[in-house]
Amino acid sequence: QQVFTEGRIVYDVTIDPPANQEGLQQYSGTYTVTVKGKHIRRELNMDNGFNSVLLLNTEDNADYSLKKAGDKYYAIELDPADREKEQKRYRGFTLKEECCSISIAGMNTLKGTVLYTDGSSAEIYYSTDWQPVTGLFDRFPGMQVMPLDFVYKGDDGLRTHFRATDMKSEPVE
Repeated sequence: QQVFTEGRIVYDVTIDPPANQEGLQQYSGTYTVTVKGKHIRRELNMDNGFNSVLLLNTEDNADYSLKKAGDKYYAIELDPADREKEQKRYRGFTLKEECCSISIAGMNTLKGTVLYTDGSSAEIYYSTDWQPVTGLFDRFPGMQVMPLDFVYKGDDGLRTHFRATDMKSEPVE
């Protein structure tokens, strides 16, 4: 098993509105995660024009959100305590391996269920060939396998589905 310390993972993203919300539609886009050592860049580009970039320095606990408002670009420093608080809720999970294996982004994956301490769960497909660096996935802190297909469920019922389309371990500028 190799630690994914440098490279890029591209996910197709689909955001489904809560089931009880009429008039809202499904959105799709891409989520690109770039890793270079302790530095992580997460970029979400949606088909409706929404763009979000987060820069994380897991060594110094420095997080920045890059935003564009009108013709101006902003870098907003985020409070690392907020990320810590979010991850705390997902710590201590267990991964239960299930049946089935499919190919995602050219890799063999296993199906599993992540069971959180609060009783919630998430179905994932993952690769045992790779291990993510610390901080790569907020909802899977300490994950020892690489999630390639998973769903984040929001407290408001919003479901965000991620499915890897490309993963390359290669030098990054």
